[in-house]
Amino acid sequence: MMVRGLQYFCARKTPFIMSEDFQTPKEYQHPNPKNNNLLLWGIIALLVVAGGYFFIQKNKVSQEKADTELRLEEVNIEKESLSKEYNAAIARLDEMTSENASMDSLLKSQGGEIAGLKDEIKRILSDKNATQGELKKAKNMIAQLEELVTQFQAQINALKQENIELVHSNRELTESKKTTELENESLKETKKELEETVELGTVLSATNIEMTVINQKKNLFGKEINKTTTKAKKADMLEVNFSLAVNRLTESGEKTIFIVVKNPQGNIIHSKGNASGTIDLAEGGKQEYTTKKIVPYTRGRNSMNISANCVPADAFEAGVYTVELYNKGYLIGQDNITLR
Repeated sequence: MMVRGLQYFCARKTPFIMSEDFQTPKEYQHPNPKNNNLLLWGIIALLVVAGGYFFIQKNKVSQEKADTELRLEEVNIEKESLSKEYNAAIARLDEMTSENASMDSLLKSQGGEIAGLKDEIKRILSDKNATQGELKKAKNMIAQLEELVTQFQAQINALKQENIELVHSNRELTESKKTTELENESLKETKKELEETVELGTVLSATNIEMTVINQKKNLFGKEINKTTTKAKKADMLEVNFSLAVNRLTESGEKTIFIVVKNPQGNIIHSKGNASGTIDLAEGGKQEYTTKKIVPYTRGRNSMNISANCVPADAFEAGVYTVELYNKGYLIGQDNITLR
């Protein structure tokens, strides 16, 4: 009897209602599907919001990193430009000192101010973590230094005028002629070195140098399509891209940039359709070049997105290709690319 009752209880499809005498719940409570759905959608919404938040934070960090790198590049370019201006000003100062002995007394009278400017400028330019504010300060101090040099030049010219009569009277002193000639020869050598230093200040600097190898093909309509590649077998053309940094010493006008491309064996590549040749290096000797690029340059401004193409006379081969850029006989930048 008891067994049959138990079987009847387990086989029932409706909830079992227990007697009040047992003081237990009247029916079995099933979970509410609506509540479960609401909980599930809440979890999904929370995950979507969290994912969106982390995506935004990641993009923000990437943008901040890119902005920081750009600011560092601008600071380095500004620092390099200021270094050239400073070196040119010091070269002018040394040149005037070597040309006129009276300059020594002028320097002694202003020695403290000049020394202070030089020390502070050197400190800022040698600081790898120099800020834009410090670079602006260095720029102002370089302007002060250049102003002092201009003042010294005016005073030297006045002294030269006053010494004209002494120069005429000393012409009769033939015994000092030989010594004077030797001194003049030494001064010429010194002046030449200083002029080279000033000339170096006008040399342009290349930045953002990048080599790209192009695969040229045509689509079904015969239109030429250029695609970048790193495979030597598919390479048809080499493209060199670069920019020119700010230079406040060089004059505006067309500037010639000589481009030297070397194959993996270190040999100079000859380019089809481009006239190659050789240039005289500032340190002596000659350098063969692959092609050249004439760039319109404005004093005190950047020249961006400059490109030059090179189609080698021989086929590309696997290995490391190197490009070097020259201006006025000086190496101003280089880059390389590896082909498989």
